[in-house]
Amino acid sequence: MFRTDGHLIEYSGRGRMTEAELLREEIAELEAQIFRIKGSMNRADNGVKLKKLAVITRLRDRCKKSLAALEKHGAAA
Repeated sequence: MFRTDGHLIEYSGRGRMTEAELLREEIAELEAQIFRIKGSMNRADNGVKLKKLAVITRLRDRCKKSLAALEKHGAAA
């Protein structure tokens, strides 16, 4: 499996991951990327990093919304 930045995610071999676990993992990776971008910003390249930050933040928010809907649906079942 690959993260959004193309790096391979190590698989623990526990068996098949649920969709909720995959979303939680993706959210954690996106939050780590957001943290790294915020920490590396300087005046010379803020415009590019701000755009990247906006895209990653929107993706993370969509993942969180999907996870909440998935958990709500799972609780209702």
